[in-house]
Amino acid sequence: MTNLYPNPTFAEGNYRQDNIVELGVPIGSRVAYKDNPFAPFTNILPGETLPYPTARPEVVTWPWTQAPEAERVLYYGPKLSDVPLRYTYSHVTKLFKPWLGLWAGLYAPGLTLQPGVYTFSVELFPKFVKEDGSFVDDPSTRSADYLRHAHYRLFGGSHLSDWIDGLTVPCGQWKTLSIDFTLPSVETIGVGFEATALFGLKDNCLFIRNPQLTPHTPTPTPTPDPGPINIDLPLPNPSPKFMLRRVAQVVRAAGNELTFLSDVIDGLAMQMRDPP
Repeated sequence: MTNLYPNPTFAEGNYRQDNIVELGVPIGSRVAYKDNPFAPFTNILPGETLPYPTARPEVVTWPWTQAPEAERVLYYGPKLSDVPLRYTYSHVTKLFKPWLGLWAGLYAPGLTLQPGVYTFSVELFPKFVKEDGSFVDDPSTRSADYLRHAHYRLFGGSHLSDWIDGLTVPCGQWKTLSIDFTLPSVETIGVGFEATALFGLKDNCLFIRNPQLTPHTPTPTPTPDPGPINIDLPLPNPSPKFMLRRVAQVVRAAGNELTFLSDVIDGLAMQMRDPP
């Protein structure tokens, strides 16, 4: 399956976006964010009626070799081999901001796509950690007070998903989110996601891996079979297309009897008539 998202493994390296040291973004992507501590956003997100300031996040592209051994399977998936040591994913991107609100996302800009239907998907791992070191992971407890202020949305150009409630995206687990969208003509667009964490915890963190942008392949229309061949049957002014299909069918039927193939093709060609 073709993946049109650039550098989807994040293994091709990273760069300092806008020359900001704290933004170590994978090559091929950009981070979008709202950095506005004095004019916060209200009445934009579902259920958000009170202001909350947001700040520019920090971003790192993290290879498994730099992760503690105890966390490798958690973030990089099952081990594929011991020699050489490899995990399912070689890199993840970590987007985070301690103690401050977060509204940010990762996207691939400037993708020129042909008309058609596309699916964008990405795996996200929210890691919202309270001061005591525990995850915000139980909606049945006071954790819900935090999770209802987390929101997720995917986009393909101007095509937006609905906002996804943080209560439905488990904290401390990988979750795949996706959107389908249709382009009626050639367009150059950005494809990605955005997320909010409108609370100030010890660790407002989102791990990202495996972005996928895949075109839907149309089901090919089957070509009708021209029917059995009768080489001796004269054909009344057959079209070149008809005759070429006959040739193709003869080739298939001939199999290994290629020594007779030229004679067969010559015989078919003799039945073709020049247009009047």
